[in-house]
Amino acid sequence: MKLSTLLVLALTALFSASAAHAVETSTPEERTLELFQHYLKAKDWQMAEVVARGAVAKFGPDGVLIVKMRSNVETAVEGNLTLLKRFYFMPMPKIAAPRRSAERRYACVYNVQDLLTSADGRLVDNSGKRLHDLAKEVKQECFANIDASEFEVAPFDTNLSLVISATQKPHLKVLEFLIAKRAKAVQPQ
Repeated sequence: MKLSTLLVLALTALFSASAAHAVETSTPEERTLELFQHYLKAKDWQMAEVVARGAVAKFGPDGVLIVKMRSNVETAVEGNLTLLKRFYFMPMPKIAAPRRSAERRYACVYNVQDLLTSADGRLVDNSGKRLHDLAKEVKQECFANIDASEFEVAPFDTNLSLVISATQKPHLKVLEFLIAKRAKAVQPQ
């Protein structure tokens, strides 16, 4: 049989008021989905494709019905790419990208080795722990009112620095904080 003949037969069965399985209260979309699922379950891929093409033509490619049909296809073909290609005319559901901040984020490396040394300029034994404590302190002081998804503070143990990714304003706060911390460290006790 030709594809056009199959299409006419499927659409006739689909939209026929005397169809045995059609309930008077069901909508055309529900009947279409039911018929489509029936052909998928029976693994009659050609008829399922005919129903899907008719549904896209009648209800439009962006409808909820088409998204439901597409998800049914994904499970019915069980990863068979050849079968899946038959249904590529059906649009994939749109997945919205996560909203990003309008401001640009900058990654900066702050060398804080001088804040982790003793008075005579030598590194103390627990400099790694002190670096992590300093990172926590920077988070508390400079990023207290900022959403955690908008910044990142990471201690870099290899060269005793802090790597901070944030917008410009928090970086200015970090600079002020480190300047004040260095001024305190220089003052004689």
